[in-house]
Amino acid sequence: MNKQKVTVLFLTLSLALGLTACGAQNDTLTVNEPAQDETTQNEPVQDETTQDEPAQDETTQNEPAQGETTQDEPVQDGITQSEPVQDETTRDEPVSGGWTANRGDLSLDANPDVKAAFEKATEGLTGYTYEPIAYLGSQAVAGMNYRILCRSAAVVPDAAPVYQIVTVYQNLEGNAEISGSVTLPGLPEEVEGLPGGWTVNAADFTPDGNPDVKAAFETATGNLLGVGYEPVAYLASQVVAGMNYKMFCRTTPVIPNAEPFFTVVTVYAHLDGGSELLDVTNVDF
Repeated sequence: MNKQKVTVLFLTLSLALGLTACGAQNDTLTVNEPAQDETTQNEPVQDETTQDEPAQDETTQNEPAQGETTQDEPVQDGITQSEPVQDETTRDEPVSGGWTANRGDLSLDANPDVKAAFEKATEGLTGYTYEPIAYLGSQAVAGMNYRILCRSAAVVPDAAPVYQIVTVYQNLEGNAEISGSVTLPGLPEEVEGLPGGWTVNAADFTPDGNPDVKAAFETATGNLLGVGYEPVAYLASQVVAGMNYKMFCRTTPVIPNAEPFFTVVTVYAHLDGGSELLDVTNVDF
C-alpha cells in the first residue's frame, strides 16, 4: 500500500509539473506574439516612410518654379505687344504701291539717282521748262516713281511760272519720263497779279535768298507746339496792310517716328515787324 501511494503521488507530481511546464511554454509563446504584433506595429515606420512621400510632393510642389517660368511668359507677351513699335518702324519703309516722303536732304544734288532720272525725263523737251527745287518722295513700282517740286513755265514771252509737283517714272531698264504733274493750290496764274492780289515768285525761291520772308516765317511759326515747319521754297506774296507770304514746307508732327508731309503755309507780316500764321494747306502727295 505504501509503495502504491508513493507511486500515485509521484505520477501526480510528474503530471502537475508537466502541465505547469506546458502552460509556461504556452504563456511564453503567447507573450512573444506581441513581439510579432510590435513588428506589425512597426509598419507605421513604413507608413512614416509613406508619409515622407510628401518630400517627393514637395519636389512636386517645387514644380511651380517651372510654373513660375511659365508665368514669366508674359514677358514674351510683352515683346509681342511691343511689335507695334516695329509696326511704327514698318511704316517708315516703302510700301509697295505707296509713297514714302523724303526724310533726308531735299536737294537733287544730294540724291543722284533722282537727279539722273529727272534729267533723262526732261532731256530734249521743247515748249516747257522744269526747274527742280526739291525731291519730295518715292514710290516702288515696276521701277521707281519720284516726285519733285518744280518751278515750271511755258517757253513763250512773258510766261508766268507755276509751282508744280512733277512725277517722274523710271523703268527697270533705266529709262525715264514725266508721267504727271499737279499745280500747287492757292497760287496766282500770273507773275503780276491784280492790285491787292497774289504775285507768284519768279526770282530766287530759296528762303535764305529772301531774308525778310524767312524772318516773318520764323517769327510766325517759331513758337508753335506739336508740329515743325521746315521752309523749302518761297512761292508768292501779297501786298496788304503789311505783307502776306506763301511758303512751301516739309511739315513733321513732333512725335517719335512721325511721317513728314508737305504743306503751303501762309504768314502775315505786320507793319510793326510782328508776324502770324494765317493758313496751312496740305498738299496731296
